[in-house]
Amino acid sequence: MDGGVTRATGNNGVEGTENKQEGGCEVCRKQDPSGWANTGNDLRMGDKAKPVIDIEAWLRRKCPGITGCGNRDKAPPTSPSERFSVRTLLAMHLLLVFIMSHCFTGGYISFLNKPIMEEVPDTKEKLLAFLRKGRLEPCVVQNMFEHMFILRSAHPSAMALRSTVKKWSPFVANDTHTCARRTRLRRAVFFCASMVLDKYIQYLPGQAQLSREYAADVMLPVSLLLPKASPYKEPLDQAVIRMVETGLIDKLKGGYWKRTLPRPSIVDPEGDWQQLQFNMSVLPFIILLAGLGVSCVAIILEMFRGSVEERQRR
Repeated sequence: MDGGVTRATGNNGVEGTENKQEGGCEVCRKQDPSGWANTGNDLRMGDKAKPVIDIEAWLRRKCPGITGCGNRDKAPPTSPSERFSVRTLLAMHLLLVFIMSHCFTGGYISFLNKPIMEEVPDTKEKLLAFLRKGRLEPCVVQNMFEHMFILRSAHPSAMALRSTVKKWSPFVANDTHTCARRTRLRRAVFFCASMVLDKYIQYLPGQAQLSREYAADVMLPVSLLLPKASPYKEPLDQAVIRMVETGLIDKLKGGYWKRTLPRPSIVDPEGDWQQLQFNMSVLPFIILLAGLGVSCVAIILEMFRGSVEERQRR
């Protein structure tokens, strides 16, 4: 022994001393079987002409980290199927994060036709704020009783509504079909007489719902036509009750009944009136595609990193 290093000499009376780490670890033997085949013979050669061999340095060159071989600390590489499973789970996790981030920020999953954590205008102030921001718009038919009341009434709620909606003309439709179409597209809430809306409910089973909370009022038999599963139903019932109260001018009553009597009309249930479930928004698809794109990029980067690590091991 010289300074803690074992040396092997020739046939000068000193035999080659065995080192406990002679031959390296199992991983190193498998990676380079030819280099470890004759390790013991090379270290115990009896030729005096051979130079003195530093066994520890020689082993360190053959198997790096003689005191703790790096290959011993590493787990054997997993199979390709296991690596693919891990990458698939990672992609699904990223996609799930994108979906949850969209659902819990007040968005719609349109293909389920269900509102998730959508803020509802449960007060008159919130309703006016929705109208001001363009998230919700009213729709009334021109020259009908509701149109005259909203435009001419001195009721504070109606005045606040007029001041909120600066340009009222875009929200006035020429016929009831236009307002019903806007409601089906989740753009508007249709204010109309309940007897007129009954006609649309018959031709739109399962597509829209009719609010009848104050439809029995003789002075004001007006109802709301809303999309199915709309979060605005009950809050708007209360808000519109406060907006449109029953103390109305009697002289408008006759004209109202004259204009809102039901007329024969045919609504094609297949052409222009499609199921609400197929009226999908573009925003959910954009978010889902973005999540899918990020997941694909993550898979590609993971595969590239795996190939680089495999090359380094080799």
